[in-house]
Amino acid sequence: MIKTILFDVDGTIIDTEYVMTYSLQKTLCEELEKEIPIKELHYILGIPGREAIKKFVNTEEEEETLLSKWGENVLLLADNAQVFPHIEETLQTLHVKGIQLGLVTSKTKEEMKNEFDRFNLNL
Repeated sequence: MIKTILFDVDGTIIDTEYVMTYSLQKTLCEELEKEIPIKELHYILGIPGREAIKKFVNTEEEEETLLSKWGENVLLLADNAQVFPHIEETLQTLHVKGIQLGLVTSKTKEEMKNEFDRFNLNL
């Protein structure tokens, strides 16, 4: 019998594909003057942001700057993220059945709080 189910956040509970890819595209254009097609940025989905940008930077300083700017652009596009259909009902049903629920993510605690508060998903 299943006692615990773990969920990822991005791409499982919250549809953030548009937000993440377009915000990175915007960041790369603004900061590095690189025009990267969206389809070439799909590799970032499911990996930590720091890993996603390594191919565009040479130093830790550049990495920190790019991550910071990307974070700012994510916030600008955040209204485009949405909870996948039926997630709330699914989580409620599993909770009522006594199944322990957990989250796995590369998001920071602050990012998680912001997104879950926004969608009223505090489990």
